Amino acid sequence: MQIPSRVSLRRYPVYAGFVGKGKEGSVATIFIDVERPDGPTKLEVEPSLLVPAAGAMGYLSAYATYTDGTRVEVTGSTLTRWSSDSPDVAAVTEAGVVTAIRPGSAKIFVQNGGQTAIVPVTVSKRRAADPKP
Repeated sequence: MQIPSRVSLRRYPVYAGFVGKGKEGSVATIFIDVERPDGPTKLEVEPSLLVPAAGAMGYLSAYATYTDGTRVEVTGSTLTRWSSDSPDVAAVTEAGVVTAIRPGSAKIFVQNGGQTAIVPVTVSKRRAADPKP
């Protein structure tokens, strides 16, 4: 299977199935983990700053640049690691989704292939009009 050079690096589902003589069949799902063999020379996150109100969510995307100049999204890569230095202020999932917990400051760290990017997060108080989560 040929993989395009600029495809997002992550796990992709592939479905395989068959139909038997009696019209009954089976479907199986397998996953193909698309990753590059070389590590990135640069890692960037967009947006580069988050300022959500408490209870809100923000979405981060990670992009890796390689020696050949290719820039590829690695947000969902199995090699990308997301973490927060203050998860009680801002928590982050393995998909780069940030949840603002309470007012304060935090840093979201993203790592892939020896490269690290940091996104500052400043959580403000919930505005009166904001619905409670």
